[in-house]
Amino acid sequence: MKRIVVAVVGPFQVGKSTIVNCLLGREICATGRGLSTTHSVTRFLLGAAPFVKVRMLDGGIGELTIDDFQRGTMIDYELADVSLPLEMLTLIDLWDTPGALASGGRGQMDMRRAADVYEVADFFILVVPNRQLVQPLLEYLVEVLKGRLFVVLMNCIEGSVLPNSKHNATTAATIEAQLRLAALIPHTIPGCTPVWPVNAAWDVAARRPPLWEDPSDPWPTTEKTKDAEMNSQLLVDYVLSYYRSRRQSVPDVGSLRAVGGLDLVRNSFLVDTLVIGHIPDVVHLWRGFRKWSEDLRQAAGAFTAI
Repeated sequence: MKRIVVAVVGPFQVGKSTIVNCLLGREICATGRGLSTTHSVTRFLLGAAPFVKVRMLDGGIGELTIDDFQRGTMIDYELADVSLPLEMLTLIDLWDTPGALASGGRGQMDMRRAADVYEVADFFILVVPNRQLVQPLLEYLVEVLKGRLFVVLMNCIEGSVLPNSKHNATTAATIEAQLRLAALIPHTIPGCTPVWPVNAAWDVAARRPPLWEDPSDPWPTTEKTKDAEMNSQLLVDYVLSYYRSRRQSVPDVGSLRAVGGLDLVRNSFLVDTLVIGHIPDVVHLWRGFRKWSEDLRQAAGAFTAI
């Protein structure tokens, strides 16, 4: 059976790699703030043991340990294949991509590398910030996603950070309307809205309880701490600061995960029918994708005719 390729796409610095880490349940991808962090395509594949193989700029092949990959030992490469023995990868290959619309020559190179993914991917997870989409982003999305299968996660990283806030519900509805006006029809994960508000920081905090259960020393750092773990600590710190500044107690793990909003997304990729489970006659994963794709293209054609 053909493996289903799920690509995470969107503009730079909206938390795509952090969301990939949340879906995997591991701090694997490098993450950062303020600058574009991901410059190469990373393919997460099912493997018997953690292992990384990279294709370098000169076409040569290199091998890395997971620790070296997390630390960014080899910064510039064309492609990385990361093999992991994770349940998330039983049915899909999950691809992290460079962010779109970054400026300068490096940004253009990132866009070219990401473009190689678009023809191969079967399904897209579009990550956007919690603000109205700007015209250059809409034009990029039309080019990449028109007639394709995709879901939309709105990572609430600006202003109102709680995904279930009234402000974010309004913003999500605005983004959905913008997409539909551009003839981009997002698929809806069961239990979610078409543009689903999430906050990856809350999910990270829920997965790293040792960092926040002891308020007297929540940040144990040593020289051996991996860069990925240090970036996760920053996110946990952010969540802690949010509650402490409001003189509120930190919720339990279950409540943090519920606020983060990524459980429904993660769980939808762990079943045979994936995120298209509402199609009655889905008995085979790939056949289901093909049927949903054909239905979507027909709907897009009808929309254009109108």
